[in-house]
Amino acid sequence: MIPILLLATVLQQVPPASTTREPICPEPLRSTIQDYERALAKKEPARLQEILADDFQLITASGKILKKADMLANLGKMETRYESFESTGVQFRKLGNTVIETGKVRTKGVRAGKPIDETTLYTDVWIDHQGKWLLLAEHSSFPAP
Repeated sequence: MIPILLLATVLQQVPPASTTREPICPEPLRSTIQDYERALAKKEPARLQEILADDFQLITASGKILKKADMLANLGKMETRYESFESTGVQFRKLGNTVIETGKVRTKGVRAGKPIDETTLYTDVWIDHQGKWLLLAEHSSFPAP
């Protein structure tokens, strides 16, 4: 009983994250998100280096775990290139200096030398670190059939 009361007390002290049906996103973050997609599509490692937090981690839809160095290395591979990202159903939740972005994205391009046209669900964790938005973590999964 005490753990339940303790949890209830803790939950009462945490302000709820702001959520809406329409995407509400701080403009500097919106610009960073666009830069992130452009850096991937145009293979801009210097910009990607600035956007990804040093301890960035991506869990791919196939279950691979990639760190920042892996992302930068993949960007340099000729057999990997992204042509477009079309996001839908995007929502943002903000708490303090952290924004959680969720949505569905259709990605077109070439991965490991093979054409891709796939749709995944994603969760991105963005942090405002000294006035600069950084991508700390990303997770993607294939939607249920």
